[in-house]
Amino acid sequence: MNLIFRRCGLAKVAGFTLLELIVVLALISFLTASVALSFRAPIQNARIDAAVSSIQSLDRRLRYASIHKNRLEVLLLDLVSSELRTVNSSQAEIRLPKGISISKVYVSRPTEESDRLSISYFPDGSSLSWAMHVSDAGSDFGRWVVVAGRTGQVFMTESEEDVADVFQLLAKRPDTN
Repeated sequence: MNLIFRRCGLAKVAGFTLLELIVVLALISFLTASVALSFRAPIQNARIDAAVSSIQSLDRRLRYASIHKNRLEVLLLDLVSSELRTVNSSQAEIRLPKGISISKVYVSRPTEESDRLSISYFPDGSSLSWAMHVSDAGSDFGRWVVVAGRTGQVFMTESEEDVADVFQLLAKRPDTN
């Protein structure tokens, strides 16, 4: 009988207290939360990059279609639903991922302020120059996609001032688009 009590006494010494378990669980939850937050920015980057890639692809597709079909193609931008749609035969549509939105658009020729814009792609493959800000609704993080109308060259920037400067220069030169 004495042996049984010694074993029980040793078991109590070798176990963990409730306080120790709570501290360990708190540390594990803190580390888990910090790791989850550290992955937030790369995930936002990847979602915005995917949206930008889709927009670039649609732009290239419209330029190609306008040249090869020798007709006007039109891109419709809906800022409320964050949709990009084409008009005419191709009928392509892009809906940006949930939480990603188009917050602002610049077009090289003045247009009425609206939540729906259209950009024409001419039979020679050119269009008006345009830029749009693609952003994550939950944060201020976003990118500007800028498309040069004549060449179709696409570049990205995070600075709205750069985009505004480009479009101010375009407004001063009426022969460019």
